[in-house]
Amino acid sequence: MHDFFCANPEDMLNPLLRERVSYLKETEGGREEVCKIVEDLITEEKIEMAKAAIAEGDLTLEQIAKTLRLPLPFVQELAKQKTA
Repeated sequence: MHDFFCANPEDMLNPLLRERVSYLKETEGGREEVCKIVEDLITEEKIEMAKAAIAEGDLTLEQIAKTLRLPLPFVQELAKQKTA
């Protein structure tokens, strides 16, 4: 548990974890990898929110797309999948 509370990878005891965290935090490739993962998680969450909003039926597809900053054709496709 000690290693998970370390802000600095050099303070970590587990050499494998220290190496991976150092890569992710201190290299351009690692930071890009983390950014991509976070972007993917945000997109997945937006899709789930859009599906929930479509199911609720209180908003138009245009409103859902605008609010969640998703392309309208994508939201329309989600709506088609819901009815199929």
